Amino acid sequence: MAEFLLTFAAEEVLKKVVKVAAEQIGLAWGLEKDLEELREWLLKTEAFLRDINKRKLHSDSVRLWVDKLQDLVHEAEDLLDELVYEDLRRKVQTAKMKKVRNFLSPSNNAFVFRVKMANRMKNISDLLCKHYHEAGSLGLVASESAETEIDISQLRETVSELDDFDVVGRDVEVSSIVNQVMDATNRHVTSILPIVGMGGLGKTTLAKLVFHHERIRKHFDKTIWVCVSEPFLVNKILGAILETLRGTSDRLDNKEVLLCELKKEMHGKRYFLVLDDVWNENPSLWDELKNCLTRITEESENSILVTTRSIEVAKIMETLPSYHLSKLSDDQCWYLFQESANANGLPMTSSLKVFQEGLVKKIGGVPLVAKVLGRTVKFQGNFDIWVTILESEISTLFQEENFALSILKLSVDRLPSFSLKQCFAYCSNFPKDFVFRKDQLIQMWMAQGFIHLQEGRSNKTIEDEGDRYFKILLSRCLFQDVVKDDRGRIIECKMHDLIHDIACDVSNENKLQLDYSSNSLDGELWTKENQKLARKLRTIIYYKEMIPHIIERAIHDKMMNFFCLRVLIMNSNSIKELPNSIHKLKHLRYLDISGCVIKKLSESIVLLYNLQTLRAEDTNVLLPKNLRELISLRHLEFSYTYVVEQMPPYLSQLIQLQTLSCFLVGFGKGCKIT
Repeated sequence: MAEFLLTFAAEEVLKKVVKVAAEQIGLAWGLEKDLEELREWLLKTEAFLRDINKRKLHSDSVRLWVDKLQDLVHEAEDLLDELVYEDLRRKVQTAKMKKVRNFLSPSNNAFVFRVKMANRMKNISDLLCKHYHEAGSLGLVASESAETEIDISQLRETVSELDDFDVVGRDVEVSSIVNQVMDATNRHVTSILPIVGMGGLGKTTLAKLVFHHERIRKHFDKTIWVCVSEPFLVNKILGAILETLRGTSDRLDNKEVLLCELKKEMHGKRYFLVLDDVWNENPSLWDELKNCLTRITEESENSILVTTRSIEVAKIMETLPSYHLSKLSDDQCWYLFQESANANGLPMTSSLKVFQEGLVKKIGGVPLVAKVLGRTVKFQGNFDIWVTILESEISTLFQEENFALSILKLSVDRLPSFSLKQCFAYCSNFPKDFVFRKDQLIQMWMAQGFIHLQEGRSNKTIEDEGDRYFKILLSRCLFQDVVKDDRGRIIECKMHDLIHDIACDVSNENKLQLDYSSNSLDGELWTKENQKLARKLRTIIYYKEMIPHIIERAIHDKMMNFFCLRVLIMNSNSIKELPNSIHKLKHLRYLDISGCVIKKLSESIVLLYNLQTLRAEDTNVLLPKNLRELISLRHLEFSYTYVVEQMPPYLSQLIQLQTLSCFLVGFGKGCKIT
């Protein structure tokens, strides 16, 4: 269930209502009262979404109510985007007219458009009103806008004791960390060493191994384990330290009293402190805790070990270089799976060998996955159960292991904004093991309207903000296998299969699955259900190796059915032309025709006034001469082998342009850089 994503969608539509009003677009069309009514009903229905999220309501009736509301919210967003599109169209046409006054004079077309928009807006408001009143019959309650903290302390409470078979393949890491800690204490300094890694990788297990290591126990007078989690409350952490030292809970909440009691317990003693599961990225809160810890003992040879999923947390806290935890080897994963399944000592038959090879790929080096899968099957001498694992998505199996799934989903649940969750969920549109190009992914997020400049960041571009979003997701270990260029800039990354499954689980996007089999070449692909979904789709991605020709043809021939498209990626050398109707995709913001054998783009493509990104790499497509009319264009990327006599003229009029992969200077008017 992903109601929180719909909450975000509703908030985005509200922002667009305000934006359209602020830019007086609604006023220009005489729709200001209609916009206000739409805003009021969106606010009212959004309050019920917060109640659903807060109480985690998942009944079929609530699901149906949410699905219907999603359609209304998206319909409202599409309507507002059409208003913006029409405003852009008028600006372009005005610039082309010698007599602006003639264009601005009333016309039958403008009158028809205004009436059409007013009727559609009123219809949506009426349906939202009806939906609002239906919520009461489902037991939903309008919730205040202020969000409440989710108490996960019990869910993620950790202890220092090791599980029966937690320890697999971490001897080198333990020795390395222990040596770093001891070297620092020999220099009479307090060390802070973060262990960083994705959820389920074994950060807490590694910390436990260090915590119980003989050298640590001998050197430090006090060893203390605190599960921090969220929220990061300094007094609560100090209280937990005191409780560990005394073995009893004094329930003190005054900071000075806590410090006084801690000084009594720690006088003349060295301590080794583990702060497990830290999420706080606020430096001032960490400084506050650090200052308190320096006051509780005069000894300087102390050590703090931190576990976190966030690279940003590590940067804030570290005095020693962070330890980035690696994945387990295939053999280690197999061993851990066997331990968890009570299946040690099985003879390695040829069938078992085949199963092992497939299973370790599913596990992907993540120990928590190995343990959860092992505990799921609990070997019963029945290979059918084991084979089921290879035929199922890991996330499906996790439905029977809610605790493990909740741990792995925390990185998503604890993202600081709905927009980041939306960006993460969007990655589910790509296949597993897909190599994401960072800049292109950010441009797609922009096209979907997920990225917004915050107050106080007006000197930044929307791309800068998208880069910040990407780095936050990366710091939470939701991306991996990063590739950098010669200047150290991230250009590519991938997503762990398990993280991809979670992205699919939380995604609330409509997806159209066109099934294909060799026995049904003449079957009906364009079913009524597919046509209905097509009208809602906002992204189409297809590559030659991903989609059979018959389905590719179906998408091409029915392009106009995908009216709400924001992103269209067609990377196939079997595509020789774009359908003439593509210019009617008013909402399209990202178009990628790289690898196609299209010779020329139709001049009508310049009517895509919302288009932000046009990519045509590995192709010699001829760009339209009136390209300058794409007034929203920010990224124009094509191959350096692009051979033409000259570039389209007057590209300097594309004042939003941020990326131009190359430019061929010409001698004609408007063919120079300036």
